[in-house]
Amino acid sequence: MKKSLVFTLALWIFQCHVLLAQEDKSKRPSPPAVAEQTVNGTTINISYSQPFVKGRDVWDPAGQVAPFGKIWRTGANETTSITFSNDVQLEGKAVAKGNYALFTIPGEKQWTIILNKTIKWGAFSYKEDEDILRVTVPAKKVKSFQEKFNITISPKGIISLNWAELKVEFKIITPKGTASKGVGHAKSAVRTINLVQIAKQSGYKLEGRTVKVLPDDQGVRLDERPESGGGIAWLPDTEFSEGTIEVDIRGKDVLQGSFVGIAFHGSGAKDYDAIYFRPFNFQTTDPVRRIHAVQYISLPNYDWPLLRKDFPDQYEKGINPAPQANDWVHARILVEKDSVHVYVNNNPEPSLTVGLLNKRHKGSVGLWVGAGSGGDFANLKISR
Repeated sequence: MKKSLVFTLALWIFQCHVLLAQEDKSKRPSPPAVAEQTVNGTTINISYSQPFVKGRDVWDPAGQVAPFGKIWRTGANETTSITFSNDVQLEGKAVAKGNYALFTIPGEKQWTIILNKTIKWGAFSYKEDEDILRVTVPAKKVKSFQEKFNITISPKGIISLNWAELKVEFKIITPKGTASKGVGHAKSAVRTINLVQIAKQSGYKLEGRTVKVLPDDQGVRLDERPESGGGIAWLPDTEFSEGTIEVDIRGKDVLQGSFVGIAFHGSGAKDYDAIYFRPFNFQTTDPVRRIHAVQYISLPNYDWPLLRKDFPDQYEKGINPAPQANDWVHARILVEKDSVHVYVNNNPEPSLTVGLLNKRHKGSVGLWVGAGSGGDFANLKISR
């Protein structure tokens, strides 16, 4: 009797496996889909299933679909998987080539993107200690309602998750492809900006600072104003979209007193993106301060306090090898359609790689200093 029961159970399990293997997955309520793109020679493949809204509040924290604040399989049925044919960077964090589970934690204003070792059915087998990577990215409300969950990958490596009224994007970078692309930009039309001549002709459009010429005409200085906010000296007749900005910058080793960089895609005193440095953090032995050496901001919505609070360690990084705080620093800022990469002192690897947070895509370029700070600038070149 016992042997017969065991045989019947084994036969039933075998038949279930056969039925699952023969299932036409395209007829599931949440059908399978694949997003694939080749970016700079690296193939990115995402296999997932597409649930429908069907009148539900899919984000309900107490619900079972894709509740805010809880682990989601990023689709339906089997866990969504993502495969990279080469080593990549995801929002600036290194990822080895391979196949990973793509989990997410949805939220109204931001999502956590998670790569995990284990690919099984749903999120039931998820274990946090098997995470490979976690990053936090903004969530945006869109006007066009997306009934069916959809994932796309752009030729630039932007992965978009779209469902209901929300859209989430994160950037995949192949470092070698990025570096070679930077060289390609260098071979395009290069414009050398004579900062000293512009100063002597009073050609800058000034916001909160004055500009003086450095001794021996080696560059220009934006003055310090300890009791004021930041300042910008906008370049005349310079509209910039994509390309490379190269410049030598010098600040000071003064704690919380030196913030120097470049503003771009500017359309006003409070509407621009910027890459800037905190020289006083370059050589510090404090590990927290040390990773706050180079920063990206996008005004008016994404200044550094919000980015540090909501997206810790994502939009600011350390510099390795670290420059001396009082020395000139050579910065090469590569701006692409959806991302920006910062190379310091001719290092072939970027110190910072992030997705752009603005939708302006073009605008003015300016010499930038932060609250109370001054700064020196020289040898500016812009290539498109």
